[in-house]
Amino acid sequence: ASPTSVVADGATTSTVTVTLKDSGSNPVTGKTVSLTAGSGSSTITTVNGTTNASGQATFTVKDTAAESVTYTAKDTTDNVTVTQTATVNFTVGTVSATNSTVSANPTSVTADGSTTSTITVTLLDATSHPVSGKTVTLSQGAGTSTISAASGPSSASGVVTFTVKDTKAEAVTYTATDSTDSIAITPTA
Repeated sequence: ASPTSVVADGATTSTVTVTLKDSGSNPVTGKTVSLTAGSGSSTITTVNGTTNASGQATFTVKDTAAESVTYTAKDTTDNVTVTQTATVNFTVGTVSATNSTVSANPTSVTADGSTTSTITVTLLDATSHPVSGKTVTLSQGAGTSTISAASGPSSASGVVTFTVKDTKAEAVTYTATDSTDSIAITPTA
C-alpha cells in the first residue's frame, strides 16, 4: 500500500498494488484479482482488476473512520489467495477550528471568587473525529477571572477542561487555542 497512512476523511486514498508472480518469480498477466478488507468500514475501488504485463492489479482505498485496515488479495481466476497482505492506517486529521467546540457549564456563577464554571474544549478534525494529545490554552477577552490549569493534553475523546472563577460580576468570553498546532478555535464560551 502506498501511502500506508492516510487521513480518514473519506476522500484521501491509498493505492494497493497486487503483484502476481509464478513460482519462478515471473509476472502473471491476465488474471482477475479481488481485494477484501479484513475488518473496518473502508471503501475499495478497483482501478485495474486484471493483472497487466507486470503482473499488477491496482486498487484504491479510503475511509471515514480512524482505523487500521488489513487488505487481502485473491486471484479469482485461479481461486488463489495471496498470502502477503497490505495494511493501511486511516488517521485523524488536524484540528478543525470550526468543528471544535468550547462550552461553559454553568454559564452563570456567583462572583465570589470560589464558585467555578467548567470550560470544556473538544478538539475535532474536519470530519468530527476527536483529536487527542494536543495542548490547549484558554484565554479571556475583557475580564479579570482566574483560569485554572488545563486538565492535561486532549483526551481520546478530544476533551480538555478548565475551571474559571471571578470576584467581579462581569461577562467574560473565553477562547481556546490548540497551542500544539497554533490553531485558534472559532467557537467561544
